[in-house]
This record gives sequence, C-alpha cells and structure tokens, in this order.
Amino acid sequence: MKAPRAATAAAVMTVACLLAPHAASAQRVGISAAYVTYTGSDYAGREGGLGIEGVLRHRTATGSEVGLGLAGSRAPIKESNASLSIVQVFIEARNVFQQAEARAVPFLGGRCGWIRQSGEVGDAEFTDDGFSLGATGGVEVAVNPLVAIDVGLTGSYVIFGNAHIEGETVANTSNSGFQWMFQVGVNLAVPSASARQ
Repeated sequence: MKAPRAATAAAVMTVACLLAPHAASAQRVGISAAYVTYTGSDYAGREGGLGIEGVLRHRTATGSEVGLGLAGSRAPIKESNASLSIVQVFIEARNVFQQAEARAVPFLGGRCGWIRQSGEVGDAEFTDDGFSLGATGGVEVAVNPLVAIDVGLTGSYVIFGNAHIEGETVANTSNSGFQWMFQVGVNLAVPSASARQ
C-alpha cells in the first residue's frame, strides 16, 4: 500500500510544481503604445495617429488568456488642424504558444468591443458610437519571469452609427472601415498573494 501512496504523492507534487509558476503569474497587466491608422472609403480623409492601450489579462496554465482593455488614440484629419478622439473598451481572448525554454513566442487572438469617436463640427461637438471586431497577433519576448515585451498588430472592422450633435441625431452619418494598430508594449505579471508570502 505504501508504493501507490508514494506514487500518488509524487504525482500530486509534480502537478503542483508544474502549475505553481503559472498560478504565481496568472494575472497580467499589459501597457502598450500604438500607431493607429484606418483604411476604407469612409476614412479616406483620416491620417494615422498615436495611441495608448491598457489590458488586464488572466492567463491559464496552457497559455490561453482572457483580458479586458481600454484604448485611446487620435486620428488627425487631412489638410486640417482638427482631429478625432477615439476611445475603445474591449474584451480580448488570445493564446500564447508557449515553447520550452523559448524566450520569444508567438501569440494569436481576437477581440471585440465598444468604440466611440468624437470631435468638433464648427462650434459644436459630436459623438459617434459603434462596435469593433478583429484579430491580433505578434510576438512576446520574455525579459524575466515577471516581464515580457509585446510586439504585435491588431486589425479590426469598425462600424459607427449616426453621429450625435448636441443631443440630436444626424441622419446618414454612419460609417465603417478597418482600423489597424501597430503596437509595442510590456506585460507585467502580478504575483499571487500566496507567491508573495
């Protein structure tokens, strides 16, 4: 009876050791800078602009992640001093293809969310709400067990409804196209309470 018990104990200890590193860094915070541009006939008058993004992610032992994020950017208007402000709230699911002892690993995922653009028309301000649906991919480079550099591209199809100016809906102002985000950032693992003790 001792042998089966010893084998069971060894198996439990092995599983615990395998899961411990992931449990210690299951929560991750991602912060990235981005260059954001748009394509499509509705966005021919826009130029690319800079943006920033923050994501809180939960990682499983297999490398899959689910995150909630907030992004903001500016979209200058061609031949004008005006620009649009873009704000997004999104959910992202992605998989980091972990490889033994590899410092650089690829990731691939998808995201969807709410998006708002706002700006000025003459002396009045307008807002325009919509949604986005897209895919993301890139490379994650581990610096140490708690820090990783993230380089990637996110492409999303965005659809906006009619604009609102001073509470009034403006007919026939809906628009759609593609948003492209070239991102460079850092992912910081958050040790669990048990790991800090």
